[in-house]
Amino acid sequence: MKRIVIKIGSSSLVKTGGKINNEFIYTLVSEIAKMIRGGLDVCVVTSGAVASGVGKLGLSEKPKSLDKKQACAAIGQMNLMQAYEQAFDVFDIKCAQILVNHDDFGNRDRTERMTDTFKRLFFYGVVPVVNENDALAVEEIKFGDNDTLSALVTIVTESDLLVLISDIDGLYTANPHSDKTAEFISRVGKIDETIEKMAGTSDSSVGTGGMITKIKAAEIVTGFGKKMLIFNKSGINSLYDVVCGKEEKGTLFEPTERNLSVKKAWIYFCANVKGRIYVDKGAEKAVKERKSLLPVGITGSEGGFSAGDVVELASEDGNVFAKGIVNYSREETGIFNEYSKTPNSKRVVVHADNIALSF
Repeated sequence: MKRIVIKIGSSSLVKTGGKINNEFIYTLVSEIAKMIRGGLDVCVVTSGAVASGVGKLGLSEKPKSLDKKQACAAIGQMNLMQAYEQAFDVFDIKCAQILVNHDDFGNRDRTERMTDTFKRLFFYGVVPVVNENDALAVEEIKFGDNDTLSALVTIVTESDLLVLISDIDGLYTANPHSDKTAEFISRVGKIDETIEKMAGTSDSSVGTGGMITKIKAAEIVTGFGKKMLIFNKSGINSLYDVVCGKEEKGTLFEPTERNLSVKKAWIYFCANVKGRIYVDKGAEKAVKERKSLLPVGITGSEGGFSAGDVVELASEDGNVFAKGIVNYSREETGIFNEYSKTPNSKRVVVHADNIALSF
């Protein structure tokens, strides 16, 4: 491995009452220092800004209104970064703050700028500390959880492993809090319906903002051809040994055989989808055989997409089987389709190099 992303949840970073858990942060940073001395680049995705802000303001509970939560995030983010900087200073390591929103990953130009920033920070030996920009995020387009954010950061930074530090050991066959027969799963080779059911429902004690979002993150990371590990915070002082393969702890999700390129992973997992193109069976078969989409196979479209946007490719019954970067606007593809028997039919609407097939 060359590079890893480590995501830490609020429960690990902030104690009851909103006070920063400095002891945990110092232990975490000491493990990161070992990784850096071993030649690894490390990126941290952190939660805890809102919880820390609640503590700083002396509030009795987390506020429910968006403006109050955003105020807490703005205050808490300062407190959180100060704790990280103090801990990294002890080990003579520099860190940098990167605040992102969902649209930063959906737009190709902004994603490329973000990638360049990460590369330069790694070149300087700096540890990026990433969080969602909760102080400015619009509720409708928020990530909602930093598990998903950390998975996208894994793609953008071209990392080899994502470690999700949590307050659970990993994946179980059932909710271990309510089912004593639940068995621990140390390795997952493929994420299917059985694995998804093990995550519980949205109203379960494990699934709420927990295992369900972790499975979603695992689908992204393993689809990118990389590994993901769920790791209990109680074993934080052995994180370096686990990452280096000296110990086995947590649940390891193995990469799929797809091993998408960074560009195709961005198309499939990150990009903002601006529309949909419907195709006939012949065109669907051709695309699945890694061929480009031509106008002759298009049966319809929807959305307001323009050239360079990402669109879904769907069969006539609405089943989405791929995503891709379209070369023409919706209006132009409609014109090409009408004259598909003319030389215009040879125009490439979506090139094979810019198509990412569904799983």
